[in-house]
Amino acid sequence: MEACMPELMANGRNYRIWKKSAEIILAAEGRTEHINGPDSIVTETLEHLDKVLKRDAQVMGFIFFNIEEIVQSAVLTESTAKAMWEAINRLYGGGL
Repeated sequence: MEACMPELMANGRNYRIWKKSAEIILAAEGRTEHINGPDSIVTETLEHLDKVLKRDAQVMGFIFFNIEEIVQSAVLTESTAKAMWEAINRLYGGGL
């Protein structure tokens, strides 16, 4: 996930562009399930669980490092990429 990505500004002015950019990059990496998938992780083996958790942490890092510091503070307590994504959407997306 090394594509050029705009940082989400604290005022949310570029939220729609930021969100679309993130969706495109995550889709290209095959990682959209981490922001659009189910709330819980279903897996059959510990090995698969480890892979899913690692990929989720990568998506969390991608999101976290592409938002301004004040926005980072708003998602610090979230434990999954989906939870971070939804928290940002509640802050800036409203009914989008």
